[in-house]
Amino acid sequence: MPPALPWSELAIGLKEEDADLLLETFKAFKISKSDQAQCTVCNDPSPHNMRKRILLCACHQCQLAMPYARCLWRGKRLQCGRHNVVDVFQTGTYVTARRQPRPPRLTRAMKDFAKEMADQGLKPARIRSGLLHKFELCTSSLPSLKVVQRFVNNYKSTQLGGNDYLDDLRNMVRESTFTGHEQEFNDHFGGTVILEAPSTRSDRNDCTLSIQPEPILKADLIWEKVLMWTHFSSESRPKRFSVRQIANQQLLCCTLMQHLS
Repeated sequence: MPPALPWSELAIGLKEEDADLLLETFKAFKISKSDQAQCTVCNDPSPHNMRKRILLCACHQCQLAMPYARCLWRGKRLQCGRHNVVDVFQTGTYVTARRQPRPPRLTRAMKDFAKEMADQGLKPARIRSGLLHKFELCTSSLPSLKVVQRFVNNYKSTQLGGNDYLDDLRNMVRESTFTGHEQEFNDHFGGTVILEAPSTRSDRNDCTLSIQPEPILKADLIWEKVLMWTHFSSESRPKRFSVRQIANQQLLCCTLMQHLS
């Protein structure tokens, strides 16, 4: 069992907003572990959980100063799941005190505003423009469109039922995947066009074309079926990439089952 780290207290019993302001004073970090444990933050005697997050240094300046080792700084954030009280700890020191400017991030108020606009069915680009006018930001302090898209899409898929199509999509993929027992004229098969160059310069006009057959998934055909589903709106319709990704996962499972059988 690894030894316990010598954590030092930075703040005890903070509100969520105050804890966010304290974390903004740190150098760039990433969350390496996030799990639940029995609460030790508040004094409530009834059993309940807290959210425990371990933070690691992700500053580019520390990586440049010590490229072959990891920065020794660690952070710990404990949040009570019942009273939303936060404790913040840290241990170790940074490799260097130099800081790199951090990209703009969504604050808690921005996230609440983005959720309200997402409930109305607005797109991430429209929500980002609303953040610009609502909080009177400049373009340099406005979070990038990629950050807004990631937050809005995650909120829609987890809270607004934006991932309801996945079960139906997986069933369709399982019924249409390549298994190795199809005929060659089946539409599961495709080919790669190969241009064979002549061996001599005198025969440069005698180039030949050949098709190398190879088994492929009917991802495009599945996509055409998805487009015909009437219960999909233009916003909740799955992307072509997600169809191909699920199809590739199903092909891998079929291949493994054939080797194991």
